[in-house]
Amino acid sequence: MRNPAFGHRADRTLPRYFYVLRNRDGEARLPVYWEPRPASRDPLVREVYRVRVAGRTLEAGNLHVLGDRLRDALGSLLATGQPPRFWLVNGACASPVYREGEAYVALTDGPRLWGKDLAELVGRYAHYLASCNGGRRAPVSVALFSPADLDVHWPELVWTGPGVWIPVFGVDGRLTAFGPRDRTWSVPAGPGAVLELWERVGNDLVACGLLQHPAALWGSEVSDSTRGALLASSEPTGLTLRFVHFHPSGAGRVTLPIRRLEGRVFASCGELSCLHVAPDPGTLREYLSAHLAQAGVVAGLQDVVLEEDGGASLHRLVRAERLPVGLASSHA
Repeated sequence: MRNPAFGHRADRTLPRYFYVLRNRDGEARLPVYWEPRPASRDPLVREVYRVRVAGRTLEAGNLHVLGDRLRDALGSLLATGQPPRFWLVNGACASPVYREGEAYVALTDGPRLWGKDLAELVGRYAHYLASCNGGRRAPVSVALFSPADLDVHWPELVWTGPGVWIPVFGVDGRLTAFGPRDRTWSVPAGPGAVLELWERVGNDLVACGLLQHPAALWGSEVSDSTRGALLASSEPTGLTLRFVHFHPSGAGRVTLPIRRLEGRVFASCGELSCLHVAPDPGTLREYLSAHLAQAGVVAGLQDVVLEEDGGASLHRLVRAERLPVGLASSHA
């Protein structure tokens, strides 16, 4: 169908058409973008149409050919009789993940891998890749496949804790977390949605004995958009957490401003790609210290100092000063 917002002189960042596909979950609208190429020497490619499906961009010189390519792509996606739920991604390699009964199943180039939840499946996929690469572990990402647009969506962040790995995706105006034992949590998207989701997930995991305290749950792989939204909507507390981060070439004194939003406090470290949340600054220091100690950044709680900052700035997410190795102290 033609996009009514696209006129003769319309912004080409707008789709010119939509493919409308009906499925059991409702209706999927795939935007089709148009690019004229008047300078092309080939009369058959004076214009190009593009559509994106499952993380791939399909391209053709006319809508008829593009439609054929889209049908082929959808046929591959539905080869098992259902669309994939997720994709496991490692570099240029990607494996679709389907739901079979109470388990997730990944179709790799080798064996079929299964897991009762995403955390278990990702672990087995990483082990499989390591066995193919001489024992070298490679990072694995997970992407959500949305029936609404037939595209993949990367996580906004991953809630991580002792034995816990919970990716969070933002789709259709909501943030949804996929946790252990087939649990899911969902909240409406908004400035404080990530922190609201942290509280719901943390309290639920504490109640079922999977977590000692909600603050033991910290965010990794935090997207720039999520971090930016938190900073823009929160306010400074006037407090900071300070520690020394050792590097192979020296050490850096790191200062993390503590910010407040909707009754919760948090500290975000872009350098370590993490987000820590707690009900109060003391608890925040305790659990952030535990995470840093586990990562080998500090020795323990005594190395992380909570102090007054005199007014944290939105732009001072992390301040690091290089110190000579010989002068660096393990205590901030």
